[in-house]
Amino acid sequence: MLKNTSKENKNHITMGILKLYLNAYQSWQNILFYLSPVRYNTKEAMLNELNILSKKENPLYSLLKIISSNTNLNDATLLTQAYNLGLNAAEVKSSFINISNKFAPYHKLLNKNAILSVGRYRNWKKF
Repeated sequence: MLKNTSKENKNHITMGILKLYLNAYQSWQNILFYLSPVRYNTKEAMLNELNILSKKENPLYSLLKIISSNTNLNDATLLTQAYNLGLNAAEVKSSFINISNKFAPYHKLLNKNAILSVGRYRNWKKF
């Protein structure tokens, strides 16, 4: 019985640490909340920025890839690692899905059919 209690305590502590880790995802939400578009004073400055954003590797697309890779926790490998720690599978999966769902709009933007697909609108005429 003592061994069982010890294992339960270990799982409780491990799950507590995991929850602290998951709470840190609030930082991602804070960063994204404070991002805002820059206002341009000239047409040339705006066209220059649009030219940068239309390139295959651009800052906005790179940011979305980073956000997606760091917030999409609905990953079989990641879930398997958590299960291997002996954690409650349903609780872990639920926690991971909740975090992933909060960032789902960012994950969808990287979908190959999304408007931000790189190079998709390259043939548009300039203003």
